[in-house]
Amino acid sequence: MLSDPISYKVAGVATNHPRTGVGTESNVYSVADGTSVVRVGGSKSSNRSRKYVAKTATKIAADPISAVNQSVNATVTISLTQPLWGFSTAELKALVLDACDFLTNTSGANTDKILGGER
Repeated sequence: MLSDPISYKVAGVATNHPRTGVGTESNVYSVADGTSVVRVGGSKSSNRSRKYVAKTATKIAADPISAVNQSVNATVTISLTQPLWGFSTAELKALVLDACDFLTNTSGANTDKILGGER
């Protein structure tokens, strides 16, 4: 189990997220006002395992058509699906870090491209 609280950056600032939920397949960590929620979990089938971290940000924003303020959220998920055998922890860690590097290298240029709709 991860430490309680976990530290997760919110707008570039490390922020404590206390554990607010414990489940059989995931734990939830969130700030007091619920604007930042991190879910860490996983599942296993007969021949594969999945692990993930999902961060959801919630804010109030004006609807561009009605101008009425509404609660909206966005979620980013990092997920790893693997066979139950055949890859070492070091190999899997390299896969995750390589994906993170692809998104953050050159000041996040690839992230900007993906968010802009490039494939």
